[in-house]
Order: sequence, then structure tokens, then C-alpha cells
Amino acid sequence: MAIVISGVNNNDKITASDGTIDLLSGVNYAGIITAPAFTSTGNITAGHLNIGSGIQLGNAGVTTATTFVGNLTGNVNATSNLLLQIGGSEKFRVASSGQLGIGGANYGTSGQVLTSGGSGSAATWSTISVGGGTGIDFNDDVKIRLGTGNDLEIYHAAGADSIIHHTATSGSTLRLRSRGFTFKNQANSATIATLNEGDACKLFFNGGQKFETTNTGVTVTGTVAATSFSGSGANLTALPASNRNLIENGEFLISQRFGNASSTKANSGTNIINGVENGVIDRWRMGSPSASNFGRQRVTDAPDGFAYSYKITADGSGYSPSSNANYSLFQQIIEATNVARLAFGTSSAKTVTLSFYVKSSYASTWAVALGNTTGGVYVGNTTRTHIKSYTTNSANTWERKTITFPGDTSGTWAKTGTGGGLSVIFDLGSAGNHQGAATSTWVSSDDFRFSGAKNVGDSANGSWQITGIQLEIGSTATEYEHLPFQYELQRCQRYFYCGSTLASGSWNSATVFHCAVHHPVAMRGRVTNGWTRSGVLTNINIEPRDQYDITSFDPDAHTHYAPDDINSVQVMNFTISGSTTGGYAGTVSIDRNDDQFWLSAEL
Repeated sequence: MAIVISGVNNNDKITASDGTIDLLSGVNYAGIITAPAFTSTGNITAGHLNIGSGIQLGNAGVTTATTFVGNLTGNVNATSNLLLQIGGSEKFRVASSGQLGIGGANYGTSGQVLTSGGSGSAATWSTISVGGGTGIDFNDDVKIRLGTGNDLEIYHAAGADSIIHHTATSGSTLRLRSRGFTFKNQANSATIATLNEGDACKLFFNGGQKFETTNTGVTVTGTVAATSFSGSGANLTALPASNRNLIENGEFLISQRFGNASSTKANSGTNIINGVENGVIDRWRMGSPSASNFGRQRVTDAPDGFAYSYKITADGSGYSPSSNANYSLFQQIIEATNVARLAFGTSSAKTVTLSFYVKSSYASTWAVALGNTTGGVYVGNTTRTHIKSYTTNSANTWERKTITFPGDTSGTWAKTGTGGGLSVIFDLGSAGNHQGAATSTWVSSDDFRFSGAKNVGDSANGSWQITGIQLEIGSTATEYEHLPFQYELQRCQRYFYCGSTLASGSWNSATVFHCAVHHPVAMRGRVTNGWTRSGVLTNINIEPRDQYDITSFDPDAHTHYAPDDINSVQVMNFTISGSTTGGYAGTVSIDRNDDQFWLSAEL
């Protein structure tokens, strides 16, 4: 081998004829050594090695450096664990089977995930549990998003609602698939809705079912309220019938005798002078001892939807029954033919429901009853009775009450004729003789209260008032059936009417005048007693005499043959103390002292 040293123009070279220069001992060189290749069995030490495109290390080669700068490319191929250390402390390892270790051979357990500890702590293995005791927690407004375009979002809005939001464009839907769904309240104590495949779907309010689908339509429990209904309704069935309310003048539109004036019972009788008991307001009877001195008055204090109520007020002394026979009551008797539809007294007897609005100065429990009263006061004219209770929960507050009575399958119940068939009676504070031992069942008795039922007169100026009274077939109370004033007036005039002009007629003799009175409607029965509001006859004038000398008024002086239930005309007689020429005509009227004729066929 030969070595050639040459150089010209700063291009100096040392070459060997076989292409290799072997250094037998260390060489120190200042500057740059450039060679196609270097082979060394020992260490090469230099402040800087500039090696072209890469370094290739043998199988046993090790590269150590204080810092690697730039990109390291290629394969890191270890025959055992690959360790990453800092300061000689192992931080991560990749084991031979691909396991990832933290801080040594800490590979975690199956299903765990690597969780960052933030800038100040090491990463750790964590378990995410779906179900079980921990669950997955998401903060407010953190959304679970599903779909390529995040079309479905599930999240809880801060301090407000929980939301499932289907954000897709129109035409797509959010579909929930199951054979049935049940929606419960937050406490899981009440059902809100149930939806079932091929079966009823139900809606509930406060635990009570209100709506149910069936194979033929829907069933609603309660009242359906709407601003409007479309369609003719020709195919609707089981609608509340018109004329379903058996009670007449249940909202007290008609008050022919007293209007809105207050009255009291001035004596213990039942005639219509002064403090009238039968007809304190049209179709209603009061019963009370004279000592009670209850005030009775139609007032305009009424619940929404009503113009009037009827109010009973104790005087400033209050009242307690002084005898076991005393009674205080408010009652209506319904004509027999009007209650025949109830089929009481038979195995087909129908259930009925009584509803009304009540207000009292007392928060207390009261008595109400139904009975087969044929006429007059309940006591002594009733043989079957059913007593119930109701409660005024808050003093001086209008409350609606609903009470259901089963039909009576026993006893005698009138179904024909113009007498009474059934009565509704409200106890206002009666004594022991009228207290039934049994309540909530039909018994043979004329009792209408229970021990402990409230008395209006328990305290001075105590009060009780009522309106919207309805009695109807069935176990459900429907909305009160309001009637136009003129229709309600006609119903009431079957039992009573009043006016200042009675009729025209002629003298039958020098002292007797008779006239044909055409009633405004066919009355329940013949008028047998003729009265005036004042209770005197001296305000009656037979025109054109102007003598005011009537001594008797006999409305039932003449018998005329007609069906018993068609009482539309009666010939009535008046007798005078003076005399006149018979045969000429005249008109009977009351034309002074604001008086009226009162003609009654009340039950």
C-alpha cells in the first residue's frame, strides 16, 4: 500500500492506494475530516459529527446523547421492553406484547383508561363505569352528541331542564321504539302516562286517570273544555241531556215574592202572610221555629258564572233548638211525574248525583238528605230517607260539593200524579228528633240529619248560602245546566205567580163578582187559597167601582171538569160588603199600597 499526500489550491488530500487508511493508535485532529466512510472498533470522540442523511447502528449499537435535536425517524426495534426514563427513573414502558406501563410495570386492569393528572401530576389508570354505583357524570350544558352532523343532543341545561334535542332538518323525526312506555313523577310515586302497543294509552292527573284510548275511540273522565268544537256532533253519544237537572230554580233566578228583599218568619204558621215559609224563594221551602228569626234573602254574592245565591243568616243572638221537635231546613219537593225516570222503589233504581255551591261563615260539617216526601214539610210526610254529609272546608269561601246517592230499591215512591215524588233537604240546625242513627244508606224514616251536624245559629250572625243546585241521574256531576230566565220563570209559575191585575168578569149578583182567570201556565193544581202580599183584601178594586170593599176572595168557588193536571183556567169569586147592579162587567185589580195577588199551587 502506498500513501500519497498532495494538494493544490486548498484542495489537500491524503490517499491510500487500497482506499483505506488504518490508524493504529489515537489521532487528534483539529479541523474537519471528510471521508466516504469511517470504520472504528473503538470510540470516535468529536465536538461535532456532521453525518449526512442518517446514522445506522448495528444490532448491538447504542446511541447516547445529552439532547437529540430534530426528527428521529425509522424504527425503534427492541427485543424486550422499551423504556422511557427521566433521570434514571422509568416513566413509561412498552412491553413486548404491546402493553403500556406507567411508572414501571403498572399496566392497569382490563377496561381502564389513561387519565391525565394535569400539569402537576402524573397520568393514572382510571375505571369508567357504565351503570353500577358511579356512572358517567357530565356537567351542566355538556352534551352527548350522536350522528355525523351531531343531529341528536342529550344534556342538562344549567339550573333548568333536561333536554333531548333532535336538531336534524325538517322531514326527519325523533323515534322512540318500545312495546310500551310508562312516565312517572319525580318521586316515582304516581303515573303520569302509559303508552302501550295494541292496548290502552292513558293520561293521568294527580294520580287519577283522565284520558284513555280504546279500540273505538277515547274515554274521558271529567269535563272536556274547548274554545270550540267542530262537526255536527250527530254521532256523539252519552252527552249530558238537556233538562237533566231535576231541581227547579236551582240558581235562584226567580224570586217573585220578595225579589232581593230580606224576610224573616214572623210566626209559627206556614201561610204566606209576611214571613212566608213555603216559597221563601220560588220552588223552595224554609222550615224553622219562629224563635230562630233566621234572615232569608236572595243576594248577588255568588260564584263565577252565577248571578245569585240564597243566604240564611242567624240574628245577633244566634239560635239553638229549644225542643227536640224543632227543625230548621231548606227544602224542595219535586213532582212525582218528573222523578218517575229514577225508578226508585224498584230493582232498576238509578244512582243520582247532587251538586251545589256552598259558602258559610263556618268551616264545618253539614247534613243533606233525599227522601220520598209527597208534600209539605219533610217531617211527617216522608217514609224513606238517605242522609249524607258535606263539609265547608274554609269559612266564607265558595266551594262546589258533589254527593252521589244510590237509587233506593225499596219503599213506596210516587211516580204519577201532581203530588210530590222526591225531595232534597238541607239541614240548617235541627234538634234530636230528626237525627238518624244511620247515614249513607236508605232507611225507613223521616230523619234528615246526624248528630253533630252544624247549626247556622251556633253563633251570632252565623250564615249559610247556596246556589247552583243540581240533581241528575248518574254518578258524575256535570256542569250546572243554566236555563234562560223566561224558561225558568215558566217552570216556577206552575207552582206560584203574582200580579196586580187578575182578570175581567161580571157581577153574578149584587154582592158577588166572578171572573175567569187564565193562568200564565198550566198550574200543578187548582188554586184553593187566594191571598195578597199584604195579607189584606182592602187594596183590591173591581173597576170601575173604586170601592175597595172586598170581604172574601174564593179562587176555588167553581168546579170545572178538565184533566187534573191541566189547570190553566179558574173562575174565581169576590164578595163585597156593599151592593151593585148585577150583570155588568168589570176588572179585578190591585191599584194601591204596592200590593199584589199571590196565587199558589206549591207542594
